[in-house]
Amino acid sequence: MPTKTPSTHRSVKHEIINKDSTRIVTIVAGTVFLVVFCGFAFKTLFSQSLYHNRVIGEKEKALRQLESNKEAVEELEQSYTAFVGEAENILSGSPGGDGPLDGDNAKIVLDALPGIYDYPALSSSFEKILLGGGYTISSLGGTEEQGVGGEATSDVKPINIPYAFSFVSTVEGSKDLLKTLERSIRPMNVDSIAIQVQAGGQLETEVTLHTYFTQQKTFELGSKEVE
Repeated sequence: MPTKTPSTHRSVKHEIINKDSTRIVTIVAGTVFLVVFCGFAFKTLFSQSLYHNRVIGEKEKALRQLESNKEAVEELEQSYTAFVGEAENILSGSPGGDGPLDGDNAKIVLDALPGIYDYPALSSSFEKILLGGGYTISSLGGTEEQGVGGEATSDVKPINIPYAFSFVSTVEGSKDLLKTLERSIRPMNVDSIAIQVQAGGQLETEVTLHTYFTQQKTFELGSKEVE
């Protein structure tokens, strides 16, 4: 008997079902893709929105600070002009004169607390004081330190400068010099005083003290990274 060959014929309904199934799978896959894509896109856009809001907030903060700084600069300029333009300086001297009490107020302030470590200039100042007072100088200054001060910085603090000198004078002369140091516009602290009596009743006085200078202050515009 002849062998029957199984029929591979599919009905029309079967073909329609297969096509519908394929279409449904395609639609579901596309829908899932769109949902996932939209989710990631929404998350990204939301993160970008938050980031831009933070950037805008920081920019507005910086703008307010700049406006405040501008007002402060204008006030400082007015105060500085009035401070320097006074007819009599803070030492009751002439702003345009060359005497020991003369000079404008800005110069006096800078001389009081200079912005550099200048040991020779400091020695010259003490030498001028001693010679101007008629004192006999025995010794003046010490060893100049190297590398003190460095570059300008935004964190300004007074830095000590140790100094010592000795001179010969009378008792009254020694008292007068200490009064002169006390009236100096440059801040200084006397650490020790050693006095020896010489022949003839004169005194040799050795003074050890320390004064100060400040490093020059810098103003820098920085940047901030917004995360």
